[in-house]
Amino acid sequence: MRNGNSHTAAKFVVRLPDGMRDQVEQRSNTDHISMNSFIVQAIEEKLARAAGKPDLVSHFG
Repeated sequence: MRNGNSHTAAKFVVRLPDGMRDQVEQRSNTDHISMNSFIVQAIEEKLARAAGKPDLVSHFG
């Protein structure tokens, strides 16, 4: 995790729609990161867009 270790980080249970877990697993494997890191990055990107910050992936990707 970026800002803390897994023992002190807040935990939250999320129900994913059918098939989404498989998509997350495949993409996180492709990116060589954990599923947790992938989900945290996705949330960070969404929050940054909502705050009006530029999305670096779309800017450089």
